[in-house]
Amino acid sequence: MKTALIAMANGTEDIEAITTLDILNRAGIKVTTASVTSDNTRMIRLSNGTVTICNMTIDEVCENYDIVIVPGGPGTKTLASSEKLITILKKQKDEKRHVAAICAAPGVVLYNKGIIDDGTVMAGFPGTENGYDNFTDKGVEVSGNGYIITGRAPAYTMEFALTIVKQLIGISAYQDVLSRIYP
Repeated sequence: MKTALIAMANGTEDIEAITTLDILNRAGIKVTTASVTSDNTRMIRLSNGTVTICNMTIDEVCENYDIVIVPGGPGTKTLASSEKLITILKKQKDEKRHVAAICAAPGVVLYNKGIIDDGTVMAGFPGTENGYDNFTDKGVEVSGNGYIITGRAPAYTMEFALTIVKQLIGISAYQDVLSRIYP
């Protein structure tokens, strides 16, 4: 069974976190959520008021995952300031395991923290480029030989999550989940 880690902070975009979690669960991926907070609580208040309890705090993460996912939203700065999360993301990259980010996270977390380099094409929320020149207008971009998956904004979350399923498990799992949400 494939595994995924979704990092969340207070202010993480609701749609990007919860929709991605839901789609990956539907595909049979074992999803773990990890909170990134200053007080090490597992309870997170997402950007539009949804409250969720994560499975663990980021400091409790001690295993490897097939993919690590970073949603966007105002909480992205908190995610970017987590040394533990950045260490996990760099290890994913070094070991050629999947990394995914959407909205503000590609620019604020992946680019600013050296997870991706200047040659990687990525999607992200307009205005969060942080000096990065290789932003695309696509809703979802797959680069880095399929290991880097980025999304533009909340409106593209379903496509983002389904792309993760396709890259991680394959086209048949993608088509199966797609057929169950779009009958």
